[in-house]
Amino acid sequence: MPVIRISDEVYRELQKFAVPLEDSPDDVLRRIFKISPRQASLTAATTRLATRTPEEAFRGPILKTLLRMKGKGKVKDVLDAVEQIVGASLTPFDHQPVKTGGVRWRTTAMFERKRLVAEGLLFDANSRRGMWELTPKGLQEAQKV
Repeated sequence: MPVIRISDEVYRELQKFAVPLEDSPDDVLRRIFKISPRQASLTAATTRLATRTPEEAFRGPILKTLLRMKGKGKVKDVLDAVEQIVGASLTPFDHQPVKTGGVRWRTTAMFERKRLVAEGLLFDANSRRGMWELTPKGLQEAQKV
């Protein structure tokens, strides 16, 4: 099998399409390029992606919720409010528990939060633990949603 090198930037983009701890870069590229998975790599993870709400579906609800909360809120309160927005569109798979003890959709929303931090829309180091807070750039983005 050939080995390729990719930049950190391209790898981060690939991660956006991956099921954490389940997909390999090859699985993600096969999905993007619509290449059938090899029989050996046809896993439950590949099947589950069809029924899992994607991370980006939580972007708008997270930003809207934080805007309503005057820019910041406790993680539990934010996710409870996000559930009110997206609850009807969540799949049975989204409601399954994960190994860490949480519920899958909440974990997926937290991965979207990481992306919002990386884009400079939410504070990371400047926020208190257990709080999500919009940056000035995030406030502008939330007002557009």
